[in-house]
Amino acid sequence: MGAYCCDPLIGYREWGEADEKNVTCGVAERDKVDILEFVPIPEQKVEEIRDQFAMWAKVWRNETRNISNVREVIGHYAYRRIIEMGPAVVPFILKELERAPDFWFYALRKLTTANPVRQKYAGNVKKMREAWLIWARKNKKL
Repeated sequence: MGAYCCDPLIGYREWGEADEKNVTCGVAERDKVDILEFVPIPEQKVEEIRDQFAMWAKVWRNETRNISNVREVIGHYAYRRIIEMGPAVVPFILKELERAPDFWFYALRKLTTANPVRQKYAGNVKKMREAWLIWARKNKKL
């Protein structure tokens, strides 16, 4: 069985005979991989991912709203659960970030391996949000 890449905006992709050690977040780490099949994600599955994300995000916001320690905020079990959902939640995180600033930066970095925030803006939530939204639009994630 091949490995799969899931993105709610694109669909599932089944990669060729890639074993799990050669695949990270659905991206093959070797030079030559054949895509065997492309199957769009059924709307029902996208809705399920969106609903799960919304539920965990609500729990996270409600239970961390009075916490000022960022490590505690991003270490919360609901935040970790969102990250465990994998790259399929990235578009939903970006929509949340577009709607209002929040500490989604760690999750985005973990899930995308990107870091569009310049070193000098680290800790500046407004600038970090701006950098991620520019990255999202440039990479057609929003």
